[in-house]
This record gives sequence, structure tokens and C-alpha cells, in this order.
Amino acid sequence: MPVGRARLFKADRTRADLAAGPWRALYPWRGALRVTRADGASETVRAGEGHVLGRGACRIDTLDPDGRYFLWEIDGPEVTGAEVPRGLAELMRYDMPLLPGERAATRNEAALRFERVDLKPGVETPCHTHLGSGLRVLIEGELEAEIDGHVRQLRPGDSWLEKGPGEAVIGRAAPDCRTAFVRLLVLPADAEGADSFVLLEDGEVDRPRPAAYERFHEERIVL
Repeated sequence: MPVGRARLFKADRTRADLAAGPWRALYPWRGALRVTRADGASETVRAGEGHVLGRGACRIDTLDPDGRYFLWEIDGPEVTGAEVPRGLAELMRYDMPLLPGERAATRNEAALRFERVDLKPGVETPCHTHLGSGLRVLIEGELEAEIDGHVRQLRPGDSWLEKGPGEAVIGRAAPDCRTAFVRLLVLPADAEGADSFVLLEDGEVDRPRPAAYERFHEERIVL
């Protein structure tokens, strides 16, 4: 039985009404958004500002004609057949296997890390994996993702899954432009604050560093 489920949605110029329950994170890709909570409090979130919604009910309204955003949702193992919230389109879903941490207080505890990764032009990662799974979306540039020998050419707006431990990944950024993606990682609870990257190549490898990480949020939750 999976420990929980991750889903990734997109929305284009529309209102979305979200019920309480799942843990959610939001990334406005183009334009600004207004987030209104169940108690009537509202805030504006602008393009490029990763924002955590938590588990409460809320409404999302785009404030610009070209508004676009992505929304991640994490839920526990008891949820089955959940509907797609009105105003959103589902891009991907993943039933996450159990990733127990050494110091986890419960088997369903995980660390969630929401961040943007910018890559230098032409950078290529060595063969690697991660401590946990993550749904990702490309927001700028071009990226070739080789995952367990299968190659995908990604363009802005494309999404993909990296399952984590044991899955071999190589990323190759386009040589003539800056490339960036946003991801929500679901890590073992005891990996909170630690580097999620795990090298799979033998010997000493000079790991190229991305241009920048921007960590929007990290917290430990019970799924």
C-alpha cells in the first residue's frame, strides 16, 4: 500500500475552489493570483513566488488575462479516486511508496521540500538519484531528462516524475539558454534539511552545480 499520493495540476485564466484536506503548494508561472482563505482573508501571490497553501480550504483567482499557475497536492494513503478540483487540469499523479526515516515518529511521516532549481547553460549532471520522489515542471529553457535509460525532451510547461531511490537520472540543460524547473520533493522525515542528491557513478565525479536553488518552503508532515 502506498504511503500517500502526489498530484500536479495546472490552471489557465480561471478560478479554482479547493476543499480542505490535502497539503498544497502553489507556483504562479505567469501573472498574479489572489488566494482567499475560508475565513475571508486574502493575499496576492505574484509570478515566481512559490507559496504554500497548507491543508485549509481556499479559492484561487487569476488577476491577469495571461495568468498561469501550477499546484501540487499531497494526500495520505486513505484517499481513493479523488476528483480533480474545478478550475484545474491534472498533469500527473504518483502513488508514493513508503520511505521511512531513521528518526521518523510515524511510518507516514515525510519531509516536503518545495523549491526552484536554475541550471547553467549546457550543464549535465552525473548519473544520480534522490532520497525521495518529486513531481517537477519546467518553467524556463529546455531540458533533456534521461531516467532509467528513457530520454525525454522537455519544454516550458512540461512535467515529469523522478521516483527517487534506485532510479538513475541524468539531466542535460540546453547550451544556449538558462533552464529552470520547480519541484516538490517528498523525502524521508530524517532527510529534512539534507541534500537530496545521491551520486550513482563510481569513483570521484566532479558534480556540476546548478546556477541557483531557491527554497520556498520545507516542513515535516504526517501524510
